[in-house]
Amino acid sequence: DTLPVYIEEARSMGVSVDPPDVNRSDVIFDVVDGRIVFGLKGIKGMGEAAAQEVVRERTENGPYKSFMDFLTRVDLHTVNKRAIEVLIKTGAFDHTGEEEGLNMNRPTLLENMEAAMEHADRINAEKNSAQGSLFGDDDDTGFAQMTEFKFNPVGDLPRMELLNMEKDCIGCFVSGHPLDDYKLAIERAVNCRASTIAKIAQEEKTDKERAIAAGARPWDLRNSGKLYTILGMVTGLRTIVTKKGTPMAFAKLSDYDGFIDMTFFSDKWEQLKNQIVDGGIYAFRG
Repeated sequence: DTLPVYIEEARSMGVSVDPPDVNRSDVIFDVVDGRIVFGLKGIKGMGEAAAQEVVRERTENGPYKSFMDFLTRVDLHTVNKRAIEVLIKTGAFDHTGEEEGLNMNRPTLLENMEAAMEHADRINAEKNSAQGSLFGDDDDTGFAQMTEFKFNPVGDLPRMELLNMEKDCIGCFVSGHPLDDYKLAIERAVNCRASTIAKIAQEEKTDKERAIAAGARPWDLRNSGKLYTILGMVTGLRTIVTKKGTPMAFAKLSDYDGFIDMTFFSDKWEQLKNQIVDGGIYAFRG
């Protein structure tokens, strides 16, 4: 997947890349006020028809003022439950209603989503049937009494959980990255990345082949070459027991550019098994 590489390259050139936003995103990637904004169509589970409906309604009638304003304006058959769920998970409502103090955290929106959608359906049915009172009379079932939805507030999630939720829906980290707290260490010590490791390995192989062709003995070259350091987050960690009865492990190491597959052979895993956990940030040198 080259998307993380493109995002990081854009940021390295000083171009900001923002996550999905119901008030700023187009159907596909777009530039808004000099910033690249993630396109709604790129969210897994969103669908092109739902993305187009969100943009169409906003273009015709203005920005969405709140989550409930969004639900009462879009076609909820087109922008269905799954689409709204992934919009929440990617932070597309994070700034909706911010100026009016109406924005809410993602867990609160997820917790109240189904009830809020049902409430929006009732409001729209009332509008369409023209049975509700618009003049504040004594009819408690009138439209004016139905317009306010009471949210059940839920505490926010840790930053890492929010980032992982976002990554599951759009395939990469956009609003932040688990390695953001390690940028200084990366700048100072890292000289190998997921996007460059294959090229580095090929260059090292070519250098050794040339040395052997010039008369060097392979054994003498076993520790030759440059030392490289890569830093990233270990994910998908799993262990197996070999035929010899010794454990070994496999994992992925993810950085800003993507990920590499890692294998910990038995002798090395024996040294590291109590130090490495899934989701941890580590630097490897060799």
